[in-house]
Amino acid sequence: MRITPLLTSLVLTLALPESPSAFGQELPSRIPIRMLSAQDEIDDYVRREMDSQHIPGLALAVVRAGKIVQTKSYGRANLELEAPVTASTLFGLGSISKQFTAAAIMLLVEDQKLRIDDPISKYFSWMSNQWGGVTIRHLLTHTSGIREEEWKGGLVEFDRFEYEQEDVVRTAFGPLLSPPGARFEYRNVGYRLLGMLIEKASGQAYWDFLAQRIFRPLGMNSTRNSDPKTVIPSRARGYAWSEGRWVNREPVTASSAFSEGALVSSTLDMVKWDIALNSETLLRRESLEAMWAPFQLNDGTLSKYGFGWFLRPIDGHRTVGHGGGLPGFSTFIWRFIDDQITVIVLTNSETADTIQIALHVAGLHVPTLLSPSIKKQL
Repeated sequence: MRITPLLTSLVLTLALPESPSAFGQELPSRIPIRMLSAQDEIDDYVRREMDSQHIPGLALAVVRAGKIVQTKSYGRANLELEAPVTASTLFGLGSISKQFTAAAIMLLVEDQKLRIDDPISKYFSWMSNQWGGVTIRHLLTHTSGIREEEWKGGLVEFDRFEYEQEDVVRTAFGPLLSPPGARFEYRNVGYRLLGMLIEKASGQAYWDFLAQRIFRPLGMNSTRNSDPKTVIPSRARGYAWSEGRWVNREPVTASSAFSEGALVSSTLDMVKWDIALNSETLLRRESLEAMWAPFQLNDGTLSKYGFGWFLRPIDGHRTVGHGGGLPGFSTFIWRFIDDQITVIVLTNSETADTIQIALHVAGLHVPTLLSPSIKKQL
């Protein structure tokens, strides 16, 4: 749900390679692209990082040109039960959830139930009069100028309880901090509002819309919300490292993180999501291009955020991606567009540096990504 300290850097692409696979069928078979020693090098690197960063469990997936290069699991999903991580283990996605919210908005735009430049006040009569100039596009790109919602009692405490969405949004009421479109300021509350808008326009619960229009069509059969009361097979336990020991973190409630960060998923499901982004299986090409296009601010400069994705060229490599942080979890999906490679890293440690892990793993497949000049840009 929360952005990691290092910006989850990433960038515009106007055309992606077509995937040879179709959803509803088996995932493509794994293909070797380097010698076996490269796998050993990845294993050694990941285990070193897990040890130094105190990461109990980690699931890794690498996809290249629409084919699975690697799915590998390390460590424990649950320390008390000594349950191992597998490719089916479910981790809290945190703010990676935002790209699914953005995709749901684009589906409704394609359905002609929304227009991207509609003011949000058109849909909510209770909306603050001071937000009259804020549009759906502003919410998607974090350029609304709205202040952040309040997490009463702190983030960990807030995420333990259930909420009415309107009540949370009202904690952000007040004068805008900047005119709409003036500057990029990451705001979770914007994506909470987008989730409410999905419900308003579709007539369905947010979770039902995602399941019907995204997860089931793509075969993402395990991806769902993180409701703590539900028995969810293969769900990982989240942890924090405190005073030299691991401590448990409770799952966030579906209404606390909601459409800004309450999804849980596995590397197997996230691979299906990644492959769908290489085709028009889910969204039209123009919708995908809009999601990965930078927003032009009022002064003419371009922000480095699209719709649910960070955008930034890395030393000539076009990339798009996003990280996620929740109590007990840290995650990252990084798509290196020009190199046709995606790295997905899911962990059950809230302080894991998943950005660096993803970059290093990508670099072991594409050595130019390990250059010192690239690391300096993060």
